[in-house]
Amino acid sequence: MILASAASHMSTDLYAPSLPHLPGLLDTTAEWVKLTLGLNLLAYGLTQLFYGPLSDRYGRRPVLIGGLVLFALFSGLCSLAVSIEQLLIWRILQGAAAGAQAVLVMAVITDIFTAKQRVRALALYGMIMAVAPALAPAIGSYMHVAFGWRSNFYLLTTMVSIIAVMAIIWLPETSKRKTSTLNARLIVANYTALMRDRSFMGNALMMSSVLAGVFAFITAAPFIFIDSFGVATKDYGYYQLAAVLFYIVGSSISASLADRVSNRHQFRFSLILMVLGVITLFLLKQTNLLSPISMILAVGLINIGIGPVFAVAPSLAMSTTSAPSGAASAVLGCLEMMGPAVAATALSLLHDGTAVPYILIMAGSCGLTLVLYVGLVRGDLLREEWSSENENFQNKILPQTAES
Repeated sequence: MILASAASHMSTDLYAPSLPHLPGLLDTTAEWVKLTLGLNLLAYGLTQLFYGPLSDRYGRRPVLIGGLVLFALFSGLCSLAVSIEQLLIWRILQGAAAGAQAVLVMAVITDIFTAKQRVRALALYGMIMAVAPALAPAIGSYMHVAFGWRSNFYLLTTMVSIIAVMAIIWLPETSKRKTSTLNARLIVANYTALMRDRSFMGNALMMSSVLAGVFAFITAAPFIFIDSFGVATKDYGYYQLAAVLFYIVGSSISASLADRVSNRHQFRFSLILMVLGVITLFLLKQTNLLSPISMILAVGLINIGIGPVFAVAPSLAMSTTSAPSGAASAVLGCLEMMGPAVAATALSLLHDGTAVPYILIMAGSCGLTLVLYVGLVRGDLLREEWSSENENFQNKILPQTAES
């Protein structure tokens, strides 16, 4: 399941280092090339709303295997594209097929683990969800230099085909309560209940906003580093790897503090670092000190802050009791991808060959995350902490007082 999740997230941007070269290779413009990433993310997010109910009706196993087979097929067709129009079509269909893995990994985790085990499993899933698309361009840069841009899709086709065979052999059916029919009214009712759940929506939208910043960097960085800064394509991977390492540092800090620091304080730590990173980017740009090294250090500060959000928010969102896990996973996955889709599309429209559009979108991502935390998440976390402290007081202090 983790491999399936990693492959689906890698598919969004494995070929990102090839983006600056595709306008010349496919006789098109940078704006159209960036749309192959933005529209892929849009399809990837929206189709998750359909895979969730399908898996509740027919089971996780057949829907996941069908999605993997189609995912491999459309990845192969991407490698055969000879025009930007063909690449756009196959990328949209590839994203639509990859959405199955995003939904069903979350649903299977919820099916098979207890509440305490689920926190650890979702923390690992959150790390994969962030590391896979961030690490993919580093791999893609080497593939592009060694074998050309099409090799990234050859690699993806091979990977997904192997994962599909593994799923056929080893994946059991994990859904214990299948619905008898696809009831449109019930589906709408489940989705409406989730939309009214403040805690679920707050954590899901925070994930979406943070992921928007991650994919803004993934989309813009190849053009900034390769075209603007003059970094060689073969060396671009080192900068992408550095960004990933900063994220891993943030995730490690979050994991080490999980038992001692509340979720509220973890979120505060995240937001402070993200704000400092964005301010640093603005100052570097205004003082003409923006360079490959200074930019990756500022982005690294943001990525350290992102780590705790990925560790905490998915677990809090999937703890909802407002709807079945398949529906919750579908809405969570859809909302998560809407932010990246908007960010990638906005970058294609604002493209000017500089880092300014990325910095503006990153500022918007950070600001929206802060608003969502204060408006939707912080209050529930405070009430949760108060309830926990009150329970501890009743369990420990009152019996001792009565005994005295």
